[in-house]
Amino acid sequence: MKKITLSAPCRIDLAGGTIDLWPLYLYFGGHTLCHMAINMRSECTIELKESKKALSFKINSKDLLISRTYSSLKKLCASLEKDTEKEPSRWINRLLCNFFKENPQAIPSGVLEVTCKSAAPPGSGLGGSSVLGVTLWTALERMFLSKKNQSDPWDVQQKVRDHEAVEIEHPAGDQDYVPALFGGLLLFRLEANKRFVEKLPQKTAEELSKRLALIYTGERHHSGINNWELFTNFHEWGHPCREHLRKIHKVSGEMSAVLWKGQLSQFAKLLTKEWSSRKLLGE
Repeated sequence: MKKITLSAPCRIDLAGGTIDLWPLYLYFGGHTLCHMAINMRSECTIELKESKKALSFKINSKDLLISRTYSSLKKLCASLEKDTEKEPSRWINRLLCNFFKENPQAIPSGVLEVTCKSAAPPGSGLGGSSVLGVTLWTALERMFLSKKNQSDPWDVQQKVRDHEAVEIEHPAGDQDYVPALFGGLLLFRLEANKRFVEKLPQKTAEELSKRLALIYTGERHHSGINNWELFTNFHEWGHPCREHLRKIHKVSGEMSAVLWKGQLSQFAKLLTKEWSSRKLLGE
């Protein structure tokens, strides 16, 4: 029997979100996002009970309180044709299906049981589904691929992002996966054909944590749909969305400079300034 359990942190977006949608950040000559991993985590456990029988699956979601079984990889992949109401584990199924399609040499025999859970409430805006994707994909690679064949963090980020875009049928931004892969207080820079993170000192992250409170209102939202509306509005010439995103881009750059220097006395003012522009996006 083989078994692996992995977890990764969800994140809070401090400044610059939405502009991580390609190609919005290119219009601004590049863009820097400020975000931080938090101690709410998504966790996946994969357990393979090896036998001579063809691969079958048992999928458990502790958040959705569901358990599904599929007698073959073909039937697992066929479940993607159903909507999420009929197939609530479809996001997990999609990741499994695509992993084994991309790595047919890694298909084992026996029963593969996958159990997922997240401390972040569904629809809370903390990137829970994206983090679950990163966690599950990484766990699959570690269990079934040799170390030399495992993806680097940026490859994982792009694979999971693209699969999630197919799942939600809307553009998926780049940022939600990054704190799960790198952890800590991060500045995430997006440019033409280039992306990188700068991880800020732990001391700065700890001091900032003392000044923040994370409050869940209980109101769910679908960021993918919201992003699509903003994306289309931006491309409508003269739409006020353009100016609001321009201000968000500017504030995010200012915040990244403040965080880099550890000048937290200015942080609250910039956070409020970013939120003032972000609220206008919904009007």
